[in-house]
Amino acid sequence: MTPFEYSIRREGVCYVVLLSGDFLLDSTPATRKVLFDCLGEGAPLLVDMREVHHIDGSGVASLVEVYHCALRSGIGFSLVAPSPGVVLVLELSRLHRVFPLCDTLEDGLCQLAGPSVSSLARVTAHESKKPIHIPA
Repeated sequence: MTPFEYSIRREGVCYVVLLSGDFLLDSTPATRKVLFDCLGEGAPLLVDMREVHHIDGSGVASLVEVYHCALRSGIGFSLVAPSPGVVLVLELSRLHRVFPLCDTLEDGLCQLAGPSVSSLARVTAHESKKPIHIPA
């Protein structure tokens, strides 16, 4: 099991939260709080998942909750560069069709904040996503 860590930084108008290690039940509460705290600031949120080796159902559920909150609040949200292990879980749960996904941080910054924030001038088109119903 790889220890789980996160870091937060501001990139232009966006928050970027880099997750690394195994996003499992024991790390979910703290990570969930960090992601919701970032959303509470009202800035677009990019969750960089390139260093996440494994994710379980509690990690996925946290991401769904945060994404749903972002949609309701009109705040931009995207998962950035999910690792092969994360992609597999998202595909098996069909959530790869729900979450906005970006291949690179630069793509995410362009998508959520516009090209002036990133040195990358190309914006990758993504299909619109529908809200997810989460029972209370």
